[in-house]
Amino acid sequence: MRMLFEIGATLVRTYGLKEVLGHDDVAPDRKTDPGPAFPTDEFQSYVMRRASSELPVYRMVDTLNLRSGPSAAQVEHSAGGLEVGGGRV
Repeated sequence: MRMLFEIGATLVRTYGLKEVLGHDDVAPDRKTDPGPAFPTDEFQSYVMRRASSELPVYRMVDTLNLRSGPSAAQVEHSAGGLEVGGGRV
């Protein structure tokens, strides 16, 4: 995840991007990616160098919120996983 944040920040600086959006920001009725498990707020803050640009801290937990598709409405499956800022990913 750290590398994704660094690559995103490099692309923003290199190409002078003004904003970073996900498909769900552009076409919420058609697209759901990057999905509810992706830390979109933290990613946007970091790559755009906004106030709360600290990378989230990840730690292992005993369950993981896996879904059968990209939507939060999809069926959940349990397994080992990560916790991000008190919320499970």
